[in-house]
Amino acid sequence: MYGFEREEKKPRPPINRRKAAAFLIVVLVVSGFLGYFFIIPAVSTHFHYEGRWDPSNPEGAGISLLDLEDTNITVMFIDDPTLWYRIDVVHYSPGRAHHFDARTWGVTIDGITSRVKDILVVLGNATSYGLLIIGDNLNTTITYDNGALVGGARNVRYDASGIFRLRIAEDVNRDHGGMQIDVVNTPEWTYGDPLVLLDINLPEGMNGRLSTASPYVSDVPDVIFVHNEWPRNYYGYIFTTTSITDPMIDIETNFALVVAALYL
Repeated sequence: MYGFEREEKKPRPPINRRKAAAFLIVVLVVSGFLGYFFIIPAVSTHFHYEGRWDPSNPEGAGISLLDLEDTNITVMFIDDPTLWYRIDVVHYSPGRAHHFDARTWGVTIDGITSRVKDILVVLGNATSYGLLIIGDNLNTTITYDNGALVGGARNVRYDASGIFRLRIAEDVNRDHGGMQIDVVNTPEWTYGDPLVLLDINLPEGMNGRLSTASPYVSDVPDVIFVHNEWPRNYYGYIFTTTSITDPMIDIETNFALVVAALYL
């Protein structure tokens, strides 16, 4: 009528139901993922690590806490021979994560550039542990109790400014020899003020020794005693007992200024 003929409408091709279903699933997964991603922070502030002790491992293990600043550190022992470590790390805020590494010979936590607020280290009593702590302005408490092994050729090196508290209870295992504890200031590692506050509490009768003579420089650092129950002073060494040889706990420090509280 109007000079052209109406084109017959062609039928639409059938829908591929499998493709449609797959597309729908992809959309749901992507949208769900995006929703989950935005709800959960990209980096958490709390981290938890745990490992069980393998009796076939060589005797002893190491715990290294490195590159920390303004961090509260607590190290404690529980009566559990199957526990190797249980560690909780808390950052001041979300951001770059620390580095964690666990191998048969030990565990390392490196703060790198992250801001670590708290570290809680819980250890078992099946083996002896060496401790290495490096940082600035740390608030550290180490407590040996619940049958913890003291000694066993495993020592403590605290290369940090701040507060260092050491508590040793009556119920520790003393059958593995003495333990060396170095509270030192290495200029390449410790960038804060050369000041350390020592708070040492040993059980009565345990032979302990504190040396404030520096193994690196000839000057003897200044020591301010805010409390001292260790009775023996012998040429720059302070002892808990009358014996001056083979101390169970041998503490050395080279800090320029030491504030100490010694308890029995």
